[in-house]
Amino acid sequence: MKLARFIEVELVIALVIGLLMLPIKQILHDGTVQVRVKNGTDQTIREVKIDEMQNQAVNCTITLKMVQPGKVEIVHFWVEGESEYRVTAEFMDGRKLVGGCGYVESRNQCMEDIRSNKILSKLEHLDESNLILYVALIVLLMGFSLSLAAWSIYVYLKSQAAMSSATSRNRKAPRLL
Repeated sequence: MKLARFIEVELVIALVIGLLMLPIKQILHDGTVQVRVKNGTDQTIREVKIDEMQNQAVNCTITLKMVQPGKVEIVHFWVEGESEYRVTAEFMDGRKLVGGCGYVESRNQCMEDIRSNKILSKLEHLDESNLILYVALIVLLMGFSLSLAAWSIYVYLKSQAAMSSATSRNRKAPRLL
């Protein structure tokens, strides 16, 4: 009976620690890709389309309208692991340019510099300086969980030993005839 209660308490502790770690998992697996689109021309771009694709099929399209000269627009889209995208810029005179970084992974940052005759792409990783802190926090939580479990087992075994000792002292010695 006491062992079942002990296991129940340990499961609750594990559940609480697991729930505490859920937001950390989300932070570590931030599936966003940031795309900065710069109009590097001296004319307004009528429309810029960013098509995020999986297996050559368009998953979602982000459209920017009337991008002014020199202006930088920032867009984000979510990917699960890896993806690809293409950028299509349509100028006021009807000309179109197609380009883009192509293959991207979660936590990538891309700069798309649209010029009058081409699109210059630059791929970078997002700043991961906080990643070490998140990993350290996970290690601390896991260490806390293990030490709490070890302490609980120690207390349980100690109480069992005390009960066993008390029971053996309370037994009467058999009478000899």
